[in-house]
Amino acid sequence: MSIPVVQGDTAQTLDGGTVTASRSTYTGSRALATAAPHMIRLLSEAAAEMLVERVKLGEEKLFIHERSVSFAEVYDYLYKNRRQTRVEGHFVLPKEKNAIPKSGGAPHHLYGYLTHVVMVEVETLTGETEVLRVVSIPDAGRVIHPQGLEGQAEGGAVMGIGFTLYEDTVIEKGYHKTLNFTHYILPTAKDIPHIETFPVEEFEDSNPMGAKGIGEVVMIPIIAAIMNAIHDAVGVRLHRVYQAMKRLQRTKGKVPLQT
Repeated sequence: MSIPVVQGDTAQTLDGGTVTASRSTYTGSRALATAAPHMIRLLSEAAAEMLVERVKLGEEKLFIHERSVSFAEVYDYLYKNRRQTRVEGHFVLPKEKNAIPKSGGAPHHLYGYLTHVVMVEVETLTGETEVLRVVSIPDAGRVIHPQGLEGQAEGGAVMGIGFTLYEDTVIEKGYHKTLNFTHYILPTAKDIPHIETFPVEEFEDSNPMGAKGIGEVVMIPIIAAIMNAIHDAVGVRLHRVYQAMKRLQRTKGKVPLQT
């Protein structure tokens, strides 16, 4: 049987849902959980074949000499005998009964959650704001890879800081004023504050591994956290940062930033 592979035409392929990182851990681990029993059975049957010759017949008894075989030995046995060494597992993400209007369906089957706490310092003369410390508290179910979770949380926090305080695409009268990275400012290593991650591990019952994803949520709450911290520090609620900075430039920094 041949399987045709279609590339470059989504109209001829199955709808895989949204391409988002938040669902990869959940769907991937569910597929792994369905494949794992098949691999265990394959290895167990092969190991039994390898060890059966060591079963000895005694008086009304069978004797098995104590011996184990490694995964590498089992693989060699399967390979040399031209046996299958691959198994498959499938998991199709369920669709929600109540779809979000005009979204093409619910984006995710379930969600991870995250809270950000930030400390900021505001220069009241110029409005320049620096994030000094970030505490990231993700709910990702059971944490499968702690270092990967920390990396994702830290990267998302930096991305959110850039989105809030540095990055801006300026369009005036239909013309782009932000032409390159000289004007589109990104946070660098020198701008990254001290970031701490404290995961809250709540086992996700619908996943055998208990895990959920936190692909996108790592950069969302920090935006509101920074804006609330600025308001807490100087009593200013920002809504249009670029327009506020233009007004500040016209006053030549003589008054505190207000909107």
